[in-house]
Amino acid sequence: MEPKIKTSRRVVVAIWKNRGEREMEIFSNLKVFCESYPSLSYSTLNNYLGKAKTAFENDQLVLFRKEVYTKPIARKVRSIQAVVNRYNQATHEEAEQNLDFWLAAEPESRLYAVTKLTSEGIPKDTKIDKQKIQKLKMKE
Repeated sequence: MEPKIKTSRRVVVAIWKNRGEREMEIFSNLKVFCESYPSLSYSTLNNYLGKAKTAFENDQLVLFRKEVYTKPIARKVRSIQAVVNRYNQATHEEAEQNLDFWLAAEPESRLYAVTKLTSEGIPKDTKIDKQKIQKLKMKE
């Protein structure tokens, strides 16, 4: 069994009602709070906060425990998955796969690809022999 990693800890939050400055204070534990304010009883506050698990409140302050997360709450799952297509080199038909891809593509994207490949293969100053080119209209 794996040991459970503690991802949070409890702190003590004190909110003072009649103070102008330092209205809210946070302490690592109740003992440190009671050492800072000796007029308040540690055992009384510990019994109140431990069993009732509700905030202690009087005319001067509101005191409660709060969880503080020290590590990420949930692990982030990798969102980018590696895409790998493996084919047997002896039996794979790349021409068939290419034909299926282009037949499934939109006519506009096929026309764009042909035009781009043609323009990349012909130098800029070259004149095209128009007798060998057939113009076909696309069906709408």
